[in-house]
Amino acid sequence: MVLSLICLLSASAPQEEVAFSARFYYPPGDKRTSYSQIYVSSLDGSHRRQLSSGKSEHIAPQWIGQTRLAWVTLPQKSEGKSTLEIYDLAKGKVVVRKQLSGDLFVSGQPERGVPTLEGKSGRFLVGSSGQLSTVKHPDVASYWDPPYRIEVDGKELVWKFDQGGGSGLSYTFGNDQKSLKLDATPNRFYCEDGKTLYLFAMLGGASAGSEMFVYRLDPEAGELKEILRDVNNVDFDASSRYWSGVEAYRPMSKYGKDKSVWTSSVYVGDLRTGKRWKIASGLVFGESSQIRPGI
Repeated sequence: MVLSLICLLSASAPQEEVAFSARFYYPPGDKRTSYSQIYVSSLDGSHRRQLSSGKSEHIAPQWIGQTRLAWVTLPQKSEGKSTLEIYDLAKGKVVVRKQLSGDLFVSGQPERGVPTLEGKSGRFLVGSSGQLSTVKHPDVASYWDPPYRIEVDGKELVWKFDQGGGSGLSYTFGNDQKSLKLDATPNRFYCEDGKTLYLFAMLGGASAGSEMFVYRLDPEAGELKEILRDVNNVDFDASSRYWSGVEAYRPMSKYGKDKSVWTSSVYVGDLRTGKRWKIASGLVFGESSQIRPGI
């Protein structure tokens, strides 16, 4: 009886895996063109397997529950349309392909396990069968989604950016008004369990890359605690021990005798220990990643 219960719990526990999109360059001298593909691996980078294929860019994997992944496949020609693809890991194949309207794209810093697309027409939740439904997350407020209001611990927080283009942030919380100066430009608030507030911010944005920051904000005291930096396209979930992302500033790496290519390592990190490690590095260009929800 006890053994059966242990086996049942083990079977239902989510595997500690991360999905990511990356371009692995072929060795110097190999004339083939490489494309960004979708991979799943263990959190230490082992047991990596490729899910997508073909001569198109496959980007921005997002988990749908425990056994499906959604990603966007870009058109081979600039006048074409992107495609939403949904892969069933249990079946080992793509089970949904759906052409997207021109303005829809992957949301910035999507919530783990809540796959979304957004565009001028709004923000849409992606269902397991590819259906799109309008969604408004009450616990998220972003630069792209005015008005900038969010509820924290029963009080409304209203915030605005530094209109001078700097990295300032002003907000009102209850009857208090606060101003903060950050190392980067804030672009998103995320409220965990209706009480704990996290702030995402961005620095840079040139061709060499950019850097994302994650802070925990005490709106009452007007105090910030830095949680994470030196990484880009962060997959962060306050309820999880782990985060993932790609190299903040993309280095030019030597490729053969007379060429260089942009590279970007893919990272996973542990919020408890503060350690981070590379799960894909070398002649690779990492694009984005997301850890399986629930771990």
